[in-house]
Amino acid sequence: MENAPAVIKPLTERDHDVWIPLRNGYQVRAVPSRPFIDWVCILDASRLRRLIARVFLAIYLVGAAAHAAQTGHIIGAIDGVSHDGNQAFLSGWACQEGQPQSIVVAVFLDRSAFDTPKGRFVMNGLANLDSEPSINRSCGDVADGKHRFIIDVSDPLFAADRKLYLHGGRVVGNVPNALVAGSGARLGQLAEVPLRHPLLATFPAPTGAYHRLADHPRVFTTEAELKELAARINRTGSYTAQRFDRLAAQIGRDLASGIDWDAVYSGCDIDIYLHTFTIEPRGGYPQETRTDEELRAALHVRAGAAVPAGAAGVAARLALYAALAKAGAVIPAGAPAPVQATALAKRILLAWSARGLRDEKGNYRDQTQFCERGGKATDPALHLSRAIVNTVHAEDLLLYLGTLDGPETQQLDTFHDALFDVIRRAGNGGFGATHHACERYANGEASILESLLAIARLFDDRRRFEAVLTGTDPATPVLVPWTVYFNRALYGNDDRPLECTPNNGPDVFTSHPAYTTSTVAAGEVQDRYRNDNPLQGIGYPMGTLRGLIVIAELLRGAGFDSYGYRGTHVQSIEAAIRYYSCFARAEGFYKTVTAEHSGGCPNTTQYLGRLVNEVEKPVLFGAARFPSDTDITALESAARGAAIAHPNPLDDALFFGRWRD
Repeated sequence: MENAPAVIKPLTERDHDVWIPLRNGYQVRAVPSRPFIDWVCILDASRLRRLIARVFLAIYLVGAAAHAAQTGHIIGAIDGVSHDGNQAFLSGWACQEGQPQSIVVAVFLDRSAFDTPKGRFVMNGLANLDSEPSINRSCGDVADGKHRFIIDVSDPLFAADRKLYLHGGRVVGNVPNALVAGSGARLGQLAEVPLRHPLLATFPAPTGAYHRLADHPRVFTTEAELKELAARINRTGSYTAQRFDRLAAQIGRDLASGIDWDAVYSGCDIDIYLHTFTIEPRGGYPQETRTDEELRAALHVRAGAAVPAGAAGVAARLALYAALAKAGAVIPAGAPAPVQATALAKRILLAWSARGLRDEKGNYRDQTQFCERGGKATDPALHLSRAIVNTVHAEDLLLYLGTLDGPETQQLDTFHDALFDVIRRAGNGGFGATHHACERYANGEASILESLLAIARLFDDRRRFEAVLTGTDPATPVLVPWTVYFNRALYGNDDRPLECTPNNGPDVFTSHPAYTTSTVAAGEVQDRYRNDNPLQGIGYPMGTLRGLIVIAELLRGAGFDSYGYRGTHVQSIEAAIRYYSCFARAEGFYKTVTAEHSGGCPNTTQYLGRLVNEVEKPVLFGAARFPSDTDITALESAARGAAIAHPNPLDDALFFGRWRD
């Protein structure tokens, strides 16, 4: 943190000058030290000129002091600390008076930044979480303020006997970067407070009630739904029949791939999990790629075999293929036998649950034991959750198929039970890190919620399911439950954009890697700010919307009205699908957004030059769930063609059949 400006000194310092006191323990030198009576008796012209200059300086300094007072000072307080297993979180609030902008909170140990010697700087937090009206009033923020913080202080440095100091950082003016109230207390002396989102009670829960289901499958589908889907597959020439033919062909490629499906990984490198366990494509961000040689060595792939790619998703679609056959779907001529698909799905799941994700002692890794290339610790929630949602689907379907015995089921249940807490705690820890508000509610959080709800439903565990849904269970804290996420991931009526990465250019064509307009439209997905290339502007929002749809199906199956739900600004899944349908209607699927064609779509400026990619999947889903919405159904035929032309391996199992014929 920066030191206080040179003209500001602690109140404890005294000399013969006159000081004007300011708030928070500082004062400003207002007049020179010579008494005024001496000045008026001075007759020397040169000294008189110096006197006049000093009087004007004094007037300037008094004005500066008044301006500093008007600018607003740093205020705030530490409320306490929360614990969840091996995690600890510091909660409180901080702001600069009169400023709606969220401020940085710097964490020091042992001594403050103003002490000599200074304390040990450990980390920065951001006071950018939703804050209560009382805090907003204290901050002088007339809008919906975001001045609360939750900071992950799980590092061993934060021993109970060490003193903690939090400095709030100004956003305007020259006021001090002052300590917030409660600084100087030892961590072990702080009050224990609940670990939950600050404004949890303001977000409505969906209507409905959890209902148990003894039989499998019960997570993303039911036996009755599988039979209905099989009947659609058996209608000659139906769209579902076309898609099943393509699924069968993909299953054939999986079985003939030459991949060593027994090879698994147990190290800490999260990006190796990304490619071998979670997602099939080898591409990605430059820092996430690993060479084939690196992957082979990490997984100990047998000679002559290929490296696993997206094993979790492959297992899910193999199990789905076999489950549809059991439900009555007629297998295309020459397609693989369902028993082959079942055997490989089971083999993949048992291999990863028996030997994957383990530490050096053979235990499942916890959320602190994953790393980037080079060994730096990293958050594993995103990469693991995208895999686990598929392994849960696969286990659920294999239980329906009756191919898992008691010990095998126990092994898989133990695996998923362990991953529930790994992903939940990693998600909470990520929320307690320094992120812009827009990054806290992006597509990764949808993946986390998908996996947690799926695991809870696999076990038919109402308590854990509702903990993830509403965040109100102190025994299973979830900092971003579905009720909060839904209301922050989608923009609604008269909404305002969340604080995000600042633009570094005047428009969407020049501002990289992020760009946001100053206004938002109802139905927009807030994960819209990514702007490295034309694929991201709409592609990322569609990733979030896809996750919201998968969660909606989970909730529907568990007894909740996820489609009739309306957020605090009347947000809905239907409105989001309708919003992005406008660009598909104006330009066409996988075409570039232009002002000429898309000018009638709300907030077109956000998406100029972006590709209308991945919109076809929500459109197909929306046509089935909202058949009276002609803005969506008018695009159904074109969306079918786009979905066939642009297959996405991630959609094979979770999205299959979620359309109408």
